[in-house]
Amino acid sequence: MWRIAQGLTGGVVAPIGIGMSFKIIPMEKRGSMMGLLGLPMLLAPTIGPALSGFLVKHFNWTTVFLINLPVGILALIFVLLFLPNFSANKASKIDLKGALLSPFAFPILIYGVHVGADKGWSNPTALSFVGLGFIMLLLFIIVELRVENPLLHLRAFAIPEFTKGISLMWLNQIVVFGAMLLVPLYLQNVVGLSSENTGLIMVPQAIASFLGMTIGGRIFDKFGTKAAVLPGFTLGALSLSLFSQIKPSSSLAFTLCAIVLLGLSQGLVNMQVNNHALQSVPMKNISRVTPLTNEMMQVVNSFAIAFLTAFFSGQIKKQTGLSPLQANLTAFHNTFYLLLIFVSFGFILSLFLRKKVKA
Repeated sequence: MWRIAQGLTGGVVAPIGIGMSFKIIPMEKRGSMMGLLGLPMLLAPTIGPALSGFLVKHFNWTTVFLINLPVGILALIFVLLFLPNFSANKASKIDLKGALLSPFAFPILIYGVHVGADKGWSNPTALSFVGLGFIMLLLFIIVELRVENPLLHLRAFAIPEFTKGISLMWLNQIVVFGAMLLVPLYLQNVVGLSSENTGLIMVPQAIASFLGMTIGGRIFDKFGTKAAVLPGFTLGALSLSLFSQIKPSSSLAFTLCAIVLLGLSQGLVNMQVNNHALQSVPMKNISRVTPLTNEMMQVVNSFAIAFLTAFFSGQIKKQTGLSPLQANLTAFHNTFYLLLIFVSFGFILSLFLRKKVKA
């Protein structure tokens, strides 16, 4: 119940924050300013493991949840003190059919994916929920395309630059979540580090992400999306190439180099492709497009983790005749090679981006 409440309240923050920022920030400064907005999206997943590892080791595990209380209170104070009050759009109507279908389509599909990754894709529960989720999603799409004021602006996919931008976001997220899953797992299961030390080693990725996002935002404003994204995917490919060759005997400098390059890559790509997609959409539709990108990102993240977990497990099972350590190491290398393929697709698609987009 409380997780549902957390999801309902937390889910509105990202789309409202991004939509509001697009109304406030001038187009010529959106790259650098939206980069600041995207910092929590990159910093939290990398700082979180270090902080949670420290709390679990030195305090009770419940402190991982209790630490959210002062953060939430501080956020509420900032909202009351600094958040601008926009006038309501009285002409806007709530899409009731879409509002009823959306909570069923996406969560059911995501749950089915998680069950499939955990119990196998032939599991009846997984097949039932994935099938039902796709049916509900199809109904949702049909309804949204027919109503005048849809809950989510699916027609945005008819805009080529939006489709390219959102596709690059998906490819990047697969790599981001793949790295978040594989790198800490490798450091703990193969190298034998504790959760706290693993978290500390991942901190440079957060710092590099900050630098990449700051630099990428300025490049985006001055030269356009492609100038930031192409170097970003190149650095990502270099990082994954290093990870695909990593061994327990590899030096700490080698590991940190791969981690820092990955952070720089994420910073250069993440918010820049998001900005590219949103700037191609008319401003009047931004409030309905930002929830769309957020919802689809949740689905892609779930699919990415489920797919990569299944691939990694399958690779371990294929390494017959090898020691458990060597089987795990080979599986890690092969999964990093798979992520390298996704990065390569991202680089190729980036070549077709327009330098500047205007809604």
